[in-house]
Amino acid sequence: MNETYYYGQGKVYLARRLNDGSSLNWRWAGDVSELTVSLVVDRKTKKQSYGGQLAVSEYYIIEQSGTVSAVWHEHSPENLSVILQGNVVTAEAGRETETLKNVIAGGRYSLRYPNIRRLVIDGLNAGIDYTLDTLFGTIEFLITPTVQPLSVFYTYAGNINTALYTKKPEQLALRYEGINLAENGIPVLVELYKLEFDPISAMALINNSTSLAGLETNAVLMLDSARPADDELGRFGRITSIAPVEAEVTTQTGIVYNTASLNGEFITIYPKQKVR
Repeated sequence: MNETYYYGQGKVYLARRLNDGSSLNWRWAGDVSELTVSLVVDRKTKKQSYGGQLAVSEYYIIEQSGTVSAVWHEHSPENLSVILQGNVVTAEAGRETETLKNVIAGGRYSLRYPNIRRLVIDGLNAGIDYTLDTLFGTIEFLITPTVQPLSVFYTYAGNINTALYTKKPEQLALRYEGINLAENGIPVLVELYKLEFDPISAMALINNSTSLAGLETNAVLMLDSARPADDELGRFGRITSIAPVEAEVTTQTGIVYNTASLNGEFITIYPKQKVR
């Protein structure tokens, strides 16, 4: 028996799944430090109740599913959209007018858009009556204005927003392109055809540990009913250990070299005499 061990590293890609089972373009999810696939079955049992011993004699699988858990470290708007179930909206640069009510000295008030370029408040002077945090779009008042409500005019630069719960969960496909470092870097391909991610259960925003924060994601693996039953491809997904491609190179000396393609490099395995 050949012993095969596994220590994996690689890239995780996600793609939107269409109703016919095909996938759109694959998007790299960035740095993923953990990726685990768990298969789940629901079964019914038959118990033997004669012979003086109560025991399970048979069981029947009535449901098959799975889960996928991963830790993402890429906090991109596209990744956040998946786990926050929100649309990514690019707000172009523009101008806005807002009204502030019940303003008091020492109060801090936020504007709709951050990343402020220029701001004017009628009848008030910046640095004397108020201070402005242009990056976060907040105003801190140093006095209580006598005339209220206040009209605030400002311009802002563009921003990328990912709102929470503004879209239904999307059905995605997952593709893992990795290598098995325990077996000389043999390529490994994992394809999961139909996933639906849960909203993230915990998103660490303030950190005091020595490691970077990760996004702990969970998804349900489902049957892709658009695919026919196939022993090679399956209807949930498949794992492929990609075999090296061997080729023969003939030199002018008549010696044939067996080579193998591994990680995009051709490696000579051994020479042998050409058979005439």
